[in-house]
Amino acid sequence: MVDLLTAGNRFARRAPRILCGESFGACLALQVAASHPELIDALILINPASSAMGQPWIRWGADLVSSLPRAIYGLSAAALLPFLIAQHRVSPANQRALLQAMRSVQPRSAAWRLSLLADFSARQLPLERIEQPVLLLASGADRLLPSVAEAAALSQRFRRASTVQLPGSGHACLLERKIRLGALVNEHAVALA
Repeated sequence: MVDLLTAGNRFARRAPRILCGESFGACLALQVAASHPELIDALILINPASSAMGQPWIRWGADLVSSLPRAIYGLSAAALLPFLIAQHRVSPANQRALLQAMRSVQPRSAAWRLSLLADFSARQLPLERIEQPVLLLASGADRLLPSVAEAAALSQRFRRASTVQLPGSGHACLLERKIRLGALVNEHAVALA
């Protein structure tokens, strides 16, 4: 009987449910957290693409990408790479992996994703409902989106938000040699408590 009680208590304790999203994924995380805040214990947003709606290139980018021939689409992925990463901070292997991942996405899928970003508005979400702690990571050298400004704007909408600026980091900062998400979360655990 004692063993069953001990086992029951062990299973009753659970790990915290931390929802983490980067860029487009941060928009999805915002939507989930705003709709069902009771499902999470903390939220981590990394360079949220919630500012994309205000970028002039987003609308025409969706139209352009869907009409590109496959060969040119592959070249455009390579041209976009310097806007996504701080190349000197990302290993050549990670650069190749990112480029391969970008090229594996069909043009219609990329255009659909861009159109979703063009229509996404964090302003319309009830972010004030989120009482859980929120950690915002913003790259200081993001050449794709104004991540620092967006993190600052979003932080004002949460009850318990902390923002960490990553100076010198590009948009896809998790690919960088010196960026370790686990270490950042541990370092700023107070923000998530």
